[in-house]
Amino acid sequence: MTALDTSLLALRRPDTPSPAQLAARLARYRTNFLNRFIRQNDTADLIQFGCADGKLPQRLKVGAYLGVDAAPEVLAQCRHAGRNDPSRQFLTAKNLPARATADLALSVEAIHRLVAETEFNAHFRGLFDTARRHVIIHGSDGWPGWAGAASRRFTAHVQRYFPAWRLAAHIPSPFPPTAAAGDFFVYARGQTACVIPALALI
Repeated sequence: MTALDTSLLALRRPDTPSPAQLAARLARYRTNFLNRFIRQNDTADLIQFGCADGKLPQRLKVGAYLGVDAAPEVLAQCRHAGRNDPSRQFLTAKNLPARATADLALSVEAIHRLVAETEFNAHFRGLFDTARRHVIIHGSDGWPGWAGAASRRFTAHVQRYFPAWRLAAHIPSPFPPTAAAGDFFVYARGQTACVIPALALI
């Protein structure tokens, strides 16, 4: 170990988590919040738009899960992670049945990847057209915008194009700001009851 390495270790606070530790805490926090929401709102089934690595579907305590993603290779990875659990289904967006619905529609860490206008519009139509009761978005209230456009607020988009829905809660992230450490935005259809879980970092 060099003198520089020693100096950096000395400067680092003992309670400062490593990137890997922070990522693990963030994953536990998201899972904890979502499972509490599912339990406290009697959520029977959910649809997630943007499946990532497939780990979250296996952690969610919900009876039926449908993951939707544009990339077939992502869906294959998700199926492998779930060991072909029949309660966990994965489809490409083009194969999603026109009448597919669920109690909850979910978007986690997907907003910042929606650079194209068509992708953004399709993502939000999917969320709010399939959800029967609630929509949860985990991310930052802004997206890069498409070519020639500045960063924009998705909450304004929802308010304009999905007026039947209300923002029931905005829960700021307790973690340092990164693309992964977004806020929770919970929407409810009309006057649908919506229980917001108490936060707990684990």
